[in-house]
Amino acid sequence: MKIKDFIHDKLYLCVLVLGIMGILTFFLAVLGIQKEIIIIIDAFLILILVTVLVTEYGRRAAYYQELLSNLETLDQKYLISELVQIPNFMDGVILHDILKQSNKSMVDQVRTYQTLQEDYKEYIELWIHEVKTPLSGAKLMVSNHPSSFDKDLMRELNRVEDYLEQALFYARSNAVEKDYMIQAVNLGMYVRNVMKQFASIFIQKQVHLELEDLDCTVYSDPKWLEFILKQIVDNALKYVSTETGSIRIYAQEKEQSVVLNIIDNGPGIPSSDLPRVFERGFTGSLGRYHKQATGMGLFLVKRLCDKLEIEIKIESEIGVGTSVQLIFPKSDMMFK
Repeated sequence: MKIKDFIHDKLYLCVLVLGIMGILTFFLAVLGIQKEIIIIIDAFLILILVTVLVTEYGRRAAYYQELLSNLETLDQKYLISELVQIPNFMDGVILHDILKQSNKSMVDQVRTYQTLQEDYKEYIELWIHEVKTPLSGAKLMVSNHPSSFDKDLMRELNRVEDYLEQALFYARSNAVEKDYMIQAVNLGMYVRNVMKQFASIFIQKQVHLELEDLDCTVYSDPKWLEFILKQIVDNALKYVSTETGSIRIYAQEKEQSVVLNIIDNGPGIPSSDLPRVFERGFTGSLGRYHKQATGMGLFLVKRLCDKLEIEIKIESEIGVGTSVQLIFPKSDMMFK
């Protein structure tokens, strides 16, 4: 609280006291009171005014300074009322009560929405599990009754299953810490496992695949790691050209980390889109022409990488291709 702002707020009181002092001085002079006595009375009135202003400023300045200091240190600003003491002036007490009531209302609203969100999350998870049952039945029927279009149908069913899995991971991604187990993982094994799941698409599009130097160990959760790899490879396969497309995957062991590189020769990402590729729902200029782009894959990948302490970098050049780097810490100490 600045002094000039406080004086400006109390200007009415200053004017009132000075006005009273002027009228009193006039009447005392008319009555013939000695000038020395009038000066003493005026000085006494000014002293009272100054004392009131200094006292009120001191009480309010200390309170509001503490309030602002506590507010700056809080991540959740709505909890400010829990940190301040009840002030010793009336308007401050009223403000304190208002903050208390407002905070209680906010907490009640947050709890209500948290409950609704949790209920919705549980419904989505249940719905996905229920849908997977007839989907598995359909895949079994296709396998048991081969036809001329069974490969195409199976590929589309697998894509539906991938989208269901993406929705399930999205529903759970806010609470990864409750559903993961960091352990030593053979990177090559999981990369090859993901490549097998995309084998039919590689064959159909005649995309060349190179796997090199993947026999190394990283620390991560196998389930989440496989999901991350699937999203990145699926993105690459969407955009590389049929017959001329290629994807190269290799690892580099460094002093403090292991870097997994996933490089494709697709059309590349415009430089204007590159800073936004991890935003939820962002499909970019290329994605607008690709009906299957949802803008959710890389958003989930970035969220999971952050929670699993995996650094992700994307570099791209139009007409050359895109390179994705997953940087794993060599030690598992940060997860303990």
